[in-house]
Amino acid sequence: MVSLEGKVPHFQQLQEPALATEPQSWTGIRSEHRKDWEKNGREGEASFGVYETHFNTDEHNIAWVIPLMISPKYKLSDAPFSVLPEIQKWSDVSFLGYYMAIEARKLYGINSVEREGGSAMPCPHWILFEHIKDNAETLTIVVFTELLGRQGQHLGPWPGYKFTPDMPDFNMLIGVGHSKVIAYLLIQHKAQFNINEIKSVRIWQEPSKGFGLAEHIQLSYEIGPVDDNVPAAPAKRHDSPFD
Repeated sequence: MVSLEGKVPHFQQLQEPALATEPQSWTGIRSEHRKDWEKNGREGEASFGVYETHFNTDEHNIAWVIPLMISPKYKLSDAPFSVLPEIQKWSDVSFLGYYMAIEARKLYGINSVEREGGSAMPCPHWILFEHIKDNAETLTIVVFTELLGRQGQHLGPWPGYKFTPDMPDFNMLIGVGHSKVIAYLLIQHKAQFNINEIKSVRIWQEPSKGFGLAEHIQLSYEIGPVDDNVPAAPAKRHDSPFD
């Protein structure tokens, strides 16, 4: 179980979100592709993609915590994607894990859901990415650092800095990898989640835990329904170019 102890006081302070830390309040799904595969006469090596997501059980304040997200795309660039699960797309793998968690534990009072159909499922209100890779080559960090500088801010400890859609540069944040995977999650699953959008993005830096470990960067995305006057669009599958 991923530890939430250090973050909960921060979230409770600003009520975004007030997360429980008891193990019974969370369920986690870890997906790994570690076996060589063979299908329809074609075969390939294990991609070693790993995704881990934890879902809380509070239906009024649903949060996903992502402590690990390793895309196998770098290794599968020459592989026949058509005969493989779409494991290079975080949005697909995490939604499947969410479906499995709801089905297995009957979360949020839901007794049964149809993965391929239009069964309504509650959309997460918060998605938290832990341990964002911090180096000058990471586009997410480059963009956020640039936009913080434009606001006269710098990357610091909680509460860090909160970006909202009314800021001129907010749309730039949607173009980075961590934002894109959430955007595609919402686009792909309108039939289940209804029409939602990113309401805000908060970035901050957690202190080092010692043992030579560097400080690590956290991203928290707030998600909510679009305005009532925005017409609903039909659900349509889009490919996610996860970088």
